[in-house]
Amino acid sequence: MPINVTITAEELKALLAERDAARTLREEQEALRGALRLVTAERDLAEERLRAYRRELFGAKSEARDSDQPGLFNEAEALGANSAPAQEDMPQTTVA
Repeated sequence: MPINVTITAEELKALLAERDAARTLREEQEALRGALRLVTAERDLAEERLRAYRRELFGAKSEARDSDQPGLFNEAEALGANSAPAQEDMPQTTVA
């Protein structure tokens, strides 16, 4: 058994306006979701770049010596082996 409902022209206009407003809000929501996906992807890319820069700046570095510089850090030992021990210059004081 169908139920008949009677509404006025103003009520019909209000319902149509609400339907249009709801449609507009759904479209805006979808646009915002798309923008959020884009911004999230950009953020993830920026974070990955930051991690790469940090690894480059603070990461482990090779300390291997070049074959052209075999004794780079042995200069002091090489010089010290051929010279006499250092003498301290002590001022002479006379006691009377």
